[in-house]
Amino acid sequence: MWKVVGYMEPPSGHSRAAGGEIHGPLPCKVWTGPHSVKGYRRRKPKMRVSPSRDASERHAYEYAAWLCQRDGREVPKGLHHSRIVWGSVEIGTHTRKRRWGGTQEISVTHARVQAIEWGHMREVHNERKDGKQGAWLYNEFVPEFRVDFPNWDFNPAEPQEEIVDDEADAIMAAYVAIIDQAA
Repeated sequence: MWKVVGYMEPPSGHSRAAGGEIHGPLPCKVWTGPHSVKGYRRRKPKMRVSPSRDASERHAYEYAAWLCQRDGREVPKGLHHSRIVWGSVEIGTHTRKRRWGGTQEISVTHARVQAIEWGHMREVHNERKDGKQGAWLYNEFVPEFRVDFPNWDFNPAEPQEEIVDDEADAIMAAYVAIIDQAA
């Protein structure tokens, strides 16, 4: 048996047909199952939220527009097609148990936007034996303008260079000495 859970009526008491706004979680369908089945246990509905690829692409276009404005560049007019260049970054490893009792290190990678390219589509055709244009094969993207993202492969888990400032250490030591004398 299917049941809709997680739905809340508008706070004003009006029905949805009257145009009332819905406040609360979105509805989701859950299989409740027959209650007479032995071992049946009702599961709490879980909604997993993760950033979608569409959201990453939208942020990438906004960031590319900001980078172009910052650098004084502009996308040439007439380029109606764009493409996002994806890159992968290894962010770490995790250990997986194996059947034989050992463990295996597996690298964890994330897909990140590396650049955005604007260009045009070009038709690619076969070439006939007599040298004339043959049948259409596919449309190929030809990039003409590219915006690269700086530090797209930055991994915060990697150790960074530590800056040692002797003057700041001396000031901090004097400050601690003053506090100790006051106490």
